[in-house]
Amino acid sequence: GVERGVCDIYDAVEQLQKCYNDWKDNQSRWLKEMGKNGRKAVLENYDFDTCVYPQWKKVFKRMLE
Repeated sequence: GVERGVCDIYDAVEQLQKCYNDWKDNQSRWLKEMGKNGRKAVLENYDFDTCVYPQWKKVFKRMLE
């Protein structure tokens, strides 16, 4: 039941190049912005009690069977 997107390799290379250039130039503005956006998305959309715990509960339940 897991859906995954197909990665555009050219876009992936472009994004990695941006990360590298930002890091290399000691700017880190783009990297910091991406990090903040990622953290915000996690805090808004993921929660241990609703995302993580139910999955672990299933695993442990299956282990006990």
